[in-house]
Amino acid sequence: AWSQRLHWQLTPTGLASVQLQLHLPDSVVFKPWTWTLEWLPSGWQIRAQDVHWQLPTHWLAGLGSPWNTLEPEGQLRLQSHHWSFQIAGMSLQTRGQFTITLERFGTRLSSLKPLGDYQLTVMGANHAPTVDLKTLQGPLQMVGHGSWQPGGFRFEGEAWAHEPQDEAVLFNLLGVLGNRVGSRTVLKVG
Repeated sequence: AWSQRLHWQLTPTGLASVQLQLHLPDSVVFKPWTWTLEWLPSGWQIRAQDVHWQLPTHWLAGLGSPWNTLEPEGQLRLQSHHWSFQIAGMSLQTRGQFTITLERFGTRLSSLKPLGDYQLTVMGANHAPTVDLKTLQGPLQMVGHGSWQPGGFRFEGEAWAHEPQDEAVLFNLLGVLGNRVGSRTVLKVG
């Protein structure tokens, strides 16, 4: 079993900047992931170093519901590319891309394994980041779009069985993911 914990270290790097480093102890496979927080005359800027980590999906269970109910199986790939955001007063500006890929995803709630490969992409935008969910392949299809708005994060999407013969096997899982509307499940946050 893979049981390493994520550690972090906060280091002042100047009068107006701090560096946060996330790392796995005694690991040569995963380079530390460095985030820099810097005060600028216009506000705060946070930049993430580009990273490519591959982790077991059971780490998601630590995020709480619905992940602890799903007890995910498979691999989690985390990638960032020129990810940064700037906070100036009440204004937020993001840049870059952040991608989470679930590969060979499975759950104890379904005997159908794996359910597929899924990708969640967070894209920087002038005001607030957007989020897109898509299925790369698999019997469980999911798609959705979300964004941060003044009232908080909002996400809407759908999940369904790719083949009609898989719908009965996925029935319970689809019910946990959201409200059923016919053969589809509505995915909604916010």
